[in-house]
Amino acid sequence: MKSGMMIGVLVFTILLTSFVLATDVAYVVEDYNKVEWIHLVALDSLGLESDIITDDMIKSTNFNDYHMIFVGNGNLMNAKYIPDMPMVLANSKYAKHFGFLNNGRTKSFGANANLMVDVSGDIVQVYDSPSVKIGGPALTYDYLPQKFMSSELVNYASTVSNEKNKMGSVIAFNENKNSCFFGISETKFWNLESWNLFESCVKFVSGVHDVGIRDDTLNSVNGLRIKDVALNIYLLQQIAELKCGMEYKVDYVTENFGDFTENVDFFAKLGDFNWTANKMGLAPGSTTTIGSKTFTITNQLFDNQNYVLEVNANIDSDNNLLDNTRMRSFIVSGC
Repeated sequence: MKSGMMIGVLVFTILLTSFVLATDVAYVVEDYNKVEWIHLVALDSLGLESDIITDDMIKSTNFNDYHMIFVGNGNLMNAKYIPDMPMVLANSKYAKHFGFLNNGRTKSFGANANLMVDVSGDIVQVYDSPSVKIGGPALTYDYLPQKFMSSELVNYASTVSNEKNKMGSVIAFNENKNSCFFGISETKFWNLESWNLFESCVKFVSGVHDVGIRDDTLNSVNGLRIKDVALNIYLLQQIAELKCGMEYKVDYVTENFGDFTENVDFFAKLGDFNWTANKMGLAPGSTTTIGSKTFTITNQLFDNQNYVLEVNANIDSDNNLLDNTRMRSFIVSGC
């Protein structure tokens, strides 16, 4: 399938689900014609589901149902009804309204060459061309003029200019309000750098979804403990021996490393034997041992051979999949 068709299918799916799912992001725009679909695709790639909230829906929307607000394109007659909560502001018209500027307004920066921003001393190109088309108007980005910026802001990406009146922040964070201004507005011409900058902005505001099985649990091998129930001892060999007719307990510790309370589903597989479990409402920073299992090695389930125990801990949208699965080898004897 061509990439354009794939994006089209994903965008259509996002639009449909925006009506039926409890979601992470309230994506606020003037109307559906102002939606930047690249924003929604990028948010989806971060595991964030978005509801499209048009201007005429703002008053009736309970924004407490969302983790964050994304303010997109257009004229928002009802902007005053948008609450003070974690926000990405990609609509430069409302920089003063939402506290990014003390006075004045945002400005646009364009050039005849490729547009750059300064990210902690690294000069980064943000569009894949300098203009809309050959001989056409130059691409621009919006920025917060330095002299009008709120003192609460931390600059993340600034304009690249020697002219004092063109200095300011293209991307800025407000750590007190957990908000981000993002001025790289020409999404059709984003390159990988601008995509990554957008993700940094969103991650600053949204936090992360991340659960994992700890690999440093006491008496474990790669995070998985196997205990001989009769002898009350843990098997610490890299390849443990499990004997037919004996009872064993498998357990592990799962931690919520992210910023949101999560519902965790567990699946464990040991040859043809498997089990499932779930933990509802695992709070950030909390751990659980739910998913443990006590079983007996029998010749109905196992042969005398090598096996791999595999355990998975999954949530709907995990930003880090590297620690969701743990495996451990063992050998069955006496069956």
